[in-house]
Amino acid sequence: MAAGNDLAAEVTRLRERQDLLIASMDRLAGALENVRDQQREMLAWMQQPPSNALPDALRTLAAVVTEMHGALVTLGRDLPSMVADEVLLKCRS
Repeated sequence: MAAGNDLAAEVTRLRERQDLLIASMDRLAGALENVRDQQREMLAWMQQPPSNALPDALRTLAAVVTEMHGALVTLGRDLPSMVADEVLLKCRS
Protein backbone atom coordinates (compact mmCIF):
# COMPACT_ATOMS: atom_id res chain seq x y z
CA MET A 1 0.00 0.00 0.00
CA ALA A 2 2.91 2.37 0.72
CA ALA A 3 4.13 2.02 -2.86
CA GLY A 4 0.69 3.01 -4.09
CA ASN A 5 0.68 6.09 -1.87
CA ASP A 6 4.18 7.02 -3.04
CA LEU A 7 3.10 6.65 -6.65
CA ALA A 8 -0.02 8.74 -6.10
CA ALA A 9 2.03 11.43 -4.37
CA GLU A 10 4.53 11.45 -7.23
CA VAL A 11 1.76 11.73 -9.81
CA THR A 12 0.21 14.60 -7.86
CA ARG A 13 3.57 16.33 -7.62
CA LEU A 14 4.18 15.94 -11.34
CA ARG A 15 0.72 17.27 -12.14
CA GLU A 16 1.36 20.35 -10.02
CA ARG A 17 4.72 20.94 -11.68
CA GLN A 18 3.06 20.52 -15.05
CA ASP A 19 0.43 23.09 -14.07
CA LEU A 20 3.19 25.56 -13.13
CA LEU A 21 4.98 24.98 -16.40
CA ILE A 22 1.76 25.39 -18.37
CA ALA A 23 1.02 28.67 -16.62
CA SER A 24 4.53 29.92 -17.34
CA MET A 25 4.31 28.90 -20.97
CA ASP A 26 0.96 30.69 -21.20
CA ARG A 27 2.60 33.88 -19.94
CA LEU A 28 5.43 33.42 -22.42
CA ALA A 29 2.94 32.85 -25.26
CA GLY A 30 1.19 36.07 -24.26
CA ALA A 31 4.46 37.96 -24.45
CA LEU A 32 5.19 36.49 -27.86
CA GLU A 33 1.72 37.47 -29.07
CA ASN A 34 2.44 41.03 -27.95
CA VAL A 35 5.69 41.02 -29.91
CA ARG A 36 3.90 39.68 -32.99
CA ASP A 37 1.22 42.37 -32.71
CA GLN A 38 3.84 45.09 -32.32
CA GLN A 39 5.71 43.78 -35.36
CA ARG A 40 2.51 43.91 -37.41
CA GLU A 41 1.93 47.48 -36.30
CA MET A 42 5.50 48.39 -37.20
CA LEU A 43 5.19 46.76 -40.62
CA ALA A 44 1.97 48.66 -41.30
CA TRP A 45 3.61 51.85 -40.13
CA MET A 46 6.63 51.25 -42.38
CA GLN A 47 4.34 51.03 -45.42
CA GLN A 48 3.09 54.58 -44.86
CA PRO A 49 4.76 57.63 -46.36
CA PRO A 50 7.58 59.14 -44.30
CA SER A 51 6.64 61.45 -41.46
CA ASN A 52 8.22 63.04 -38.45
CA ALA A 53 6.66 60.46 -36.09
CA LEU A 54 9.73 58.20 -36.15
CA PRO A 55 11.21 59.37 -32.83
CA ASP A 56 7.92 58.70 -30.98
CA ALA A 57 7.49 55.33 -32.66
CA LEU A 58 11.04 54.32 -31.74
CA ARG A 59 10.49 55.40 -28.13
CA THR A 60 7.30 53.33 -28.01
CA LEU A 61 9.04 50.33 -29.55
CA ALA A 62 11.96 50.64 -27.13
CA ALA A 63 9.56 50.82 -24.17
CA VAL A 64 7.66 47.72 -25.31
CA VAL A 65 10.86 45.75 -25.91
CA THR A 66 12.24 46.82 -22.54
CA GLU A 67 9.02 45.80 -20.78
CA MET A 68 8.96 42.44 -22.56
CA HIS A 69 12.61 41.82 -21.74
CA GLY A 70 11.97 42.57 -18.08
CA ALA A 71 9.01 40.19 -18.00
CA LEU A 72 11.03 37.41 -19.62
CA VAL A 73 13.98 37.94 -17.29
CA THR A 74 11.64 37.86 -14.29
CA LEU A 75 9.98 34.70 -15.56
CA GLY A 76 13.33 33.05 -16.21
CA ARG A 77 14.56 34.03 -12.76
CA ASP A 78 11.40 33.10 -10.83
CA LEU A 79 10.24 29.94 -12.57
CA PRO A 80 12.91 27.54 -11.24
CA SER A 81 12.42 28.73 -7.66
CA MET A 82 8.62 28.54 -8.00
CA VAL A 83 8.87 24.94 -9.17
CA ALA A 84 11.47 24.10 -6.51
CA ASP A 85 9.31 25.65 -3.77
CA GLU A 86 6.32 23.59 -4.86
CA VAL A 87 8.40 20.43 -5.01
CA LEU A 88 9.80 21.03 -1.52
CA LEU A 89 6.36 21.83 -0.20
CA LYS A 90 4.96 18.60 -1.61
CA CYS A 91 7.91 16.55 -0.39
CA ARG A 92 7.42 17.84 3.16
CA SER A 93 3.72 17.07 3.23
